[in-house]
Amino acid sequence: VLGHVQFVDSLPVFSPSDVVNHLACEHLTQLNRLVSMGELERPTDDRREVQLLRELGDKHELRYLEALREQGLSVVEIADAGPSELELRHAETVESMRSGADVIFQATFFDGQWRGHADFLLRTDQLPNSDGVHHYEPYDTKLARNEKVSALVQLADYAHHLEAIQGRSPDRVHIVLGDDRVSSFNTRDLAGFHRRARQRLVEAVDSRPSTYPEPVPHCSV
Repeated sequence: VLGHVQFVDSLPVFSPSDVVNHLACEHLTQLNRLVSMGELERPTDDRREVQLLRELGDKHELRYLEALREQGLSVVEIADAGPSELELRHAETVESMRSGADVIFQATFFDGQWRGHADFLLRTDQLPNSDGVHHYEPYDTKLARNEKVSALVQLADYAHHLEAIQGRSPDRVHIVLGDDRVSSFNTRDLAGFHRRARQRLVEAVDSRPSTYPEPVPHCSV
């Protein structure tokens, strides 16, 4: 999903997609900022191949969800969240973590400045924290058959939210690839890069530097 910087009560709200977009093209960040402020109209992308990729991605996600259910795992699904519902969906996600559900599907995170929507959270064997919140690790489904930096940045962002909720960072994050292989990474190996990437995005939105549309591979997206 293509993200863009949103504003709630005149304050910017960032997402992992914003970080990924900024890493790919700093000019795109400024365009998205103008769209969010109503100063530029966002173009629509109705290419058939884009729609097809979305449909295939949804099928891959639902196939993994069904596989988890077939294992007998309990699943809690969090509803979609509009800008006015982020706090509510975040609270529902935290409550689901407190309940100890095996799987949380479409978990929503929101800390007032950063939002996130993890495909799956899977409970680990660690004991709950002092607030009764169980520990989880994030999983994201991707059609690609190889790991990409963009997916790892997104997962690192979810891990950052989880650390704030459960009191410690998840040990690992996971990508469910297009061939159904699960590729896992140590969170500590991603944290430093993710932290710097987040800061670069915030500084770019705050300072509004002059940028130029230099051609980059991300242009096709």
